[in-house]
Amino acid sequence: MVGAFERAHIMALNIVYCPRCNSDHVYRHGKSIAGHVCYRCPACLHVFQISYTYEAYKPGVKEKIIQMVSTVIPPVCSKLASIRSSTL
Repeated sequence: MVGAFERAHIMALNIVYCPRCNSDHVYRHGKSIAGHVCYRCPACLHVFQISYTYEAYKPGVKEKIIQMVSTVIPPVCSKLASIRSSTL
């Protein structure tokens, strides 16, 4: 039976995986300027964070922005081209 003292000092273990190579041999590698913990993967030498202050720094956000812009810009460009040709 676990006593109250032992129950109070049991820590949760979160396994961190490398987003590049999916290795679980990751160790803490300091902190970012914002104070978030940085991790380093010795297998691929990738340094990464789990949490970010700004959402735009998260992996995959740049690709989403490019995809959204590429679906919006061609229709806008064609509308602008038709407006320019009609005003000339």
